[in-house]
Amino acid sequence: MVVMAFFCLAVATAQEVATNKQFNYCELVCKKKLLSNKVKCFMDYGQHTTIANEKRKMKLKDEEGKVLKFESNIDALNYLGLQGWEVIDTYYITIKKDTYFGYLLKQEVKE
Repeated sequence: MVVMAFFCLAVATAQEVATNKQFNYCELVCKKKLLSNKVKCFMDYGQHTTIANEKRKMKLKDEEGKVLKFESNIDALNYLGLQGWEVIDTYYITIKKDTYFGYLLKQEVKE
């Protein structure tokens, strides 16, 4: 029994050292477009926005600055997965008959 407890402690300690990583976090929010099967997606990286430019600054863009368009929430998540983002939590809210799907994501900081 003592050997098993020691083994578990050793494994837990080894995992602590391995998790000393830095992450960026963001929130992806998707809403189905009116009269369409496509979705509008916005990403909050913690960037500075004002009420006037909030939605414009939060739209997902490619390397050339073009706004990305997605067929579905999963299409957006697949794109972000290829960029190194990992989903860590999800939620949805309904406001005046509109449903918004939210995803909390993290990405390891590469040094």
